[in-house]
Amino acid sequence: IVENPKQEHIYAINWLNEGGNDCSFYLLKIEAIRIGGSEPAPLITKIVGPSEEARQLGQAKKEDAERHKQRLSFWTELLAECKRKNFSSFNSISATKDAWISATSGIRGLSFVFWVNQFSTRIELRIDRGKGSEEENIEILNKLKQNKNEIETEFGGDLMWADLEGYRVCSVRKEFNTGGYRSDEPIIPQVISETVEAMMKLEKAVKPFIRQLK
Repeated sequence: IVENPKQEHIYAINWLNEGGNDCSFYLLKIEAIRIGGSEPAPLITKIVGPSEEARQLGQAKKEDAERHKQRLSFWTELLAECKRKNFSSFNSISATKDAWISATSGIRGLSFVFWVNQFSTRIELRIDRGKGSEEENIEILNKLKQNKNEIETEFGGDLMWADLEGYRVCSVRKEFNTGGYRSDEPIIPQVISETVEAMMKLEKAVKPFIRQLK
């Protein structure tokens, strides 16, 4: 209960109502009024209080926080696996809360990227020379695709050569549906090992050809 509600008061009460607890919080403004010759009386006005929108926002924030925690844990373990397998390309990369981590290929605009979703992972050689580079990206992809058979033979399986209409970025990728950051804990090490091994094979398969790009 305040005389002059401030923005920080509103933020604080909204934050408390987003907490998902069993309490409801209100910010009230109190004033003294007099009507005609009456005695002074209090006038109380509700500024903010609990709402379904605040509850939903609080739940969304909790889910985001949990998702970020799970991703950070996944990337921490994946980067540790890279070190165990002596995969040095990601040595200088740190774990994040994002859905992806990347490392340079040594060629401008080309990077190796790990992706993780709730129940799947993906590896890719990402081709993106920046804003306005759509045609150049496609040209690079097509040059690499001229060596498709050699690359896929070295990789040990089919790859997706992604030239998506309406998107600037191109990629050479492989997806795995064996698990992701929300999978049961016992299978996550297997998922991580499979994903790292695939990235090592992808890098080995494409590096001789990306070095030839001008």
